[in-house]
Amino acid sequence: MVNWQDPTVIVQEYASVAVVSQVSGGIFLWEWITTLYFDWKLLSAGRLEFRSPTILYILSRLTALATVICLFYYLNIKSEISFCDAMSRAIVDLGYSAIVLSSALMALRVVAIWNRDRRVILFAAVVIILDAVFLLHGLITDGGATWDPTARACIAFNTARYKLNIVVTFITDILMLVVMLIGIWFQRGSGSLWRVVERQGIIWLIIAIISYAPLVVLIFLNFNNPMNLMLQLPFCLSM
Repeated sequence: MVNWQDPTVIVQEYASVAVVSQVSGGIFLWEWITTLYFDWKLLSAGRLEFRSPTILYILSRLTALATVICLFYYLNIKSEISFCDAMSRAIVDLGYSAIVLSSALMALRVVAIWNRDRRVILFAAVVIILDAVFLLHGLITDGGATWDPTARACIAFNTARYKLNIVVTFITDILMLVVMLIGIWFQRGSGSLWRVVERQGIIWLIIAIISYAPLVVLIFLNFNNPMNLMLQLPFCLSM
C-alpha cells in the first residue's frame, strides 16, 4: 500500500507532475505555433472586425500560452525565489481564465445554433457568470505555494480547494455541450455543414468527458497535493 503522505512519495509525485505538465505543454506549443498562420490571417484580414468570438478566441489562445510559459518557468526553478506564491497564483489565474474564455466561446456557439433563443441566451449567461464567480472563488481561496529546500522547487499546498471550481466547470461545460447537441438535432438542416457541426459537437462532448473524468476522480480521492495537480494542465489545454 502506497503511503501518499510520505515526503519521499510526494517529492516523486511532484517530479511526475513536472514531466506530465511539460510534455502536455510542449504538445500545446507545437499546436499553437503550427496554427499561428490562422490567427495571423484572422488578425490581418482586409477588414478587421473585432467581434465577440474573435476577441474571445484570441484571448483564450493568449492566456493558455501565458499559462504554459509561466508554468515552464515555475517547474524549472532551481534556486530559491521569493515569489513562489505569486507565480502559483498567476498560473492558476491564467489557467482558469483560459478555461472560462473557452466556455464563453462554446456558449456563443450554443446561442447561435439555437438562433438566439432567449431561454438559451439566459442559460448561457448563467453558465458564464457561474464560471466567472468560481474563477474568483478559486483565486481567493488558492492555497498558494512556498519554496521547499528539500525538493528544491516551489511546492503548492491546499490543492484540494480546487475541487469546487473543477466540478462546477465540469457540470456547466457538459450541460452546454448537451444543450448544443439538442439544438443541432432540432435545428439541423440537410446540408453537409450541419453534419460537420453535429460531428464536432459529439467530439467535443467526448473530449470533455475524457478530460474531466480522471481529473475529477483524482481531486476527490485527494491522495496528496501533487496528485491533485497531476492532470490540471492537460485538462486546461484540452479545453
